[in-house]
Amino acid sequence: MAPHDVVIDLVTTIATMGASDLVDFILGGVIGTLIEIAFRIYVDPGINWTLEKWDYLLRLYEQYRKRQEMIRDEEVLFSLQSSLLPSPVIPPIISYPPF
Repeated sequence: MAPHDVVIDLVTTIATMGASDLVDFILGGVIGTLIEIAFRIYVDPGINWTLEKWDYLLRLYEQYRKRQEMIRDEEVLFSLQSSLLPSPVIPPIISYPPF
């Protein structure tokens, strides 16, 4: 049971026990049952759906972060390789005679 379910059950039970007559007591029980049915039909599946989507988004974010780290590592590696390698000397294609 989720914490919000416990609180709602507790409040409903206290309100039912504090009824002034039999009609209020029965009405409290019916309302408590209807609230429980509504939670099981609408709220609990919505919470489960949200948690599933949240897990999916977290996995998607982890994949994105790993890709960004790989790209960053490749950029660092490329910059290190380019700084360590000497620049090639290209001989001139057209040579001019010295004056």
